[in-house]
Amino acid sequence: MGKLFILKESPWVRNDMLSILKLSREGDAVLFVQNAVFVLDNAPEDFAKEMENKKSLGVKLYALKADLDARGIKTNLEVVDFHSL
Repeated sequence: MGKLFILKESPWVRNDMLSILKLSREGDAVLFVQNAVFVLDNAPEDFAKEMENKKSLGVKLYALKADLDARGIKTNLEVVDFHSL
């Protein structure tokens, strides 16, 4: 069973977010909630590349629907709600 990493800080604390993303491995999942969803709107190049790399390695990337909707952000990640968690 993999680990679930929950990112909730704003992308202005991006170095922490990138470090946590790099820790994820095949079978793990990363969930973007609260202000962390802002990074999905216009991700810095290094962060976007790491997300693509992790997806190709079998890391599942999710974003919480309520937080995306509240901030008017669209994403190509799998969108989940509280019921599907």
